[in-house]
Amino acid sequence: MGTRQHGLSPGISDTRLDRCCRPPSDRTGVRPAADDYSTLEARRERASREREQPEPAVPAPPAVPTRRELEAIRRAEQARALDAEAAEAAAREAAFRTLPLLATVRNSRAHLDGRNARLLARKFGIDGPPETAFALMDEFGVNRARVFQIVEQSVTRLERLDGWPRRLRDLAGETLPVSSEEMSRNPWLEGLGPEQLEAIVWFGTGERAFLLKPSSGPVVGHLKAGEWTALRKAARDLVIATGFDATSAQFLADLRASLLAGAEGYERFLLREIGWPSEPGKDWLLHLKGRISTSALIRQVADRVDILFKTGTLVEAVQAYVPTSAVRGLLSAISREARHLPDGRWEARCRWSQEDPAVELVKEACERFFQGCPEKTPPLRSPALAQAIAGDPALRGIEVDADPVGLAILNSDEIKMRGASWIVPVEPRTALRHQGMSP
Repeated sequence: MGTRQHGLSPGISDTRLDRCCRPPSDRTGVRPAADDYSTLEARRERASREREQPEPAVPAPPAVPTRRELEAIRRAEQARALDAEAAEAAAREAAFRTLPLLATVRNSRAHLDGRNARLLARKFGIDGPPETAFALMDEFGVNRARVFQIVEQSVTRLERLDGWPRRLRDLAGETLPVSSEEMSRNPWLEGLGPEQLEAIVWFGTGERAFLLKPSSGPVVGHLKAGEWTALRKAARDLVIATGFDATSAQFLADLRASLLAGAEGYERFLLREIGWPSEPGKDWLLHLKGRISTSALIRQVADRVDILFKTGTLVEAVQAYVPTSAVRGLLSAISREARHLPDGRWEARCRWSQEDPAVELVKEACERFFQGCPEKTPPLRSPALAQAIAGDPALRGIEVDADPVGLAILNSDEIKMRGASWIVPVEPRTALRHQGMSP
């Protein structure tokens, strides 16, 4: 179809543009006014600009990822999920270590129903001392096996929803053993007693925990009472068997080597039990021996009397270390083994036996002493009788003390021991009876 030009540029020949830009006089036969021409020019310019604008680009269809790309995306999402889970676990672990254990256990009861929460609290001792299964049977209307079953099911649920049983199981190895004194200084164990900690560890984690009561205070750990007794006996035997030439470092090394398997953490409690001094001095072994066995100390000292007694410091050192109640018995035992000389030294006493000829001489001197005494002579002790007969000419050169006097009384028919330590002469009627004669 032919086109007509109406003052437009030569390149514009679109039919639609022709039609919309045709002069009004061509359509209506009426000559347009001047304003109509200005409007017509504006329309033409707008139509020209619209033609010059490029067509909007149609977006290309998205590319389909390959299998390798999908696998990489899946792995990246898994890594992000694992990182988030690890961060959440680390936050829970940090909160578990900072929040007191008792508060953690109390807060976890929200995951249980009312009946199980009350039973678990009574079994753990959260609000009071732990109770036995027999004490809970009648109140909750179940048998003993059902009590333990409810506790086990509740702990399993808490481990899944809260996680503190698993975290406590991981920390039990580095927390136990612990004494009541150490628990009072540990903010994480604030508010817990030894009985409560034992119940929470035993029933909450499944790890064995036992409450021991040594002289230094209650201890919660993995050792049973029988194992602790054996450990303490081995330590006491080691103290008695240790020679005076051993150093404190050697003794500690021997003590660690003698520990039972699994008892490594009990070394500090064992040292307290045997009386280990805070700062071992030169008399540290006397300290231990005096606390554990006075008789063993005396027996060992008697074998080394020339070395130890002559220093003149043994009695003073032992008096400073042994319990006050044992000082008198210790001095009495030492006096039977050695005697204190006027110059401050100690000298070993003679060892007497009934077969010793000097014992017979001492017996005769004792009998002569009582024969020369009045009829009603007050009873004497062995040391006093020894001093009384010390001037007898027949005993010249013989060291007379309570030991030979005691042996002499056993061989004599004229004197006897009355009670535990009093020596009196035998009455004539009794003496005749000893000789097989009637009065």
